[in-house]
Amino acid sequence: MKRNTPIIRLAAALLSVLLLFALMPAPAQAASSGDFEYTLNTDGTVDITKYSGSGVDVIVPATLDGYRVRYVGQYAFNGAQYELDSIRSITFSEGIQYVQPYAIFACANLETISLPSTLTGFSVPTDSCENVAEIKFPKGNSNVTIKDKVIYNKDMTTLLFYPPAKTDERFVVPSSVLVIGGDSFAEQQHLKEVVLPDSITTIGYWAFTWARRLEKINIPKSCKFVGQFAFSTTSIRTLHIPASMEMFMSDNVTETLEKVTVDPASKHYKVIDGALYRLDAKGTPVSLLMF
Repeated sequence: MKRNTPIIRLAAALLSVLLLFALMPAPAQAASSGDFEYTLNTDGTVDITKYSGSGVDVIVPATLDGYRVRYVGQYAFNGAQYELDSIRSITFSEGIQYVQPYAIFACANLETISLPSTLTGFSVPTDSCENVAEIKFPKGNSNVTIKDKVIYNKDMTTLLFYPPAKTDERFVVPSSVLVIGGDSFAEQQHLKEVVLPDSITTIGYWAFTWARRLEKINIPKSCKFVGQFAFSTTSIRTLHIPASMEMFMSDNVTETLEKVTVDPASKHYKVIDGALYRLDAKGTPVSLLMF
């Protein structure tokens, strides 16, 4: 008889599953305190999972029921699911270490977010919050640099956040910037032109998506990567792909686009009959990206 029979294989698989469950940590305990719901972690900290209050100036506390708040989870402030249109500002208390990306979603009238100095990192905390005019950090913070309400990493090599409600129609990105961060200009309501410096190497995923009034942007000669959806739902009419471009991801088509051109020296992209194609190593068109 063969050793590897179906019954033996099934028994081994079931044993593996049982061992896996035995090794898994116990699930976090869910609880609520006032307008907040949270999960209790094994280290005695808590993670906020939901806010369902009706406050105008909301303060996210440093502790709940005597437990230290560690981080605020994704969609904790979910304006699409709960009525949160009353909120004008959200302040995260000192001691909170992390606010997840999109922790604040569809809070239509939110204007100001204040973050603590205790954050271990920064990512854009909002989605579909078009009236946010400013994200604040405490004075003397060592994590980011803020100039005219635009947030950069400390050495200003990455642009992290440009407020959706900032009213300028034209913005010149500082020459120190190498990376336009993902979501950094998303849902911007006023910009018509963004001027990128020659230093730019990367434009992140969703970088300018839903910046509806944006009509003009340049892709610098040094740029090697443009992430998926970077220019979707803008008003851009023309794009030029430089020879340096190694990855221009799909789904960057915007309905207003009239013309796309490619540097003749490009080894990766080519325009044929008005359509943008990606080339293989032999220079053969293998993928249609824009038409």
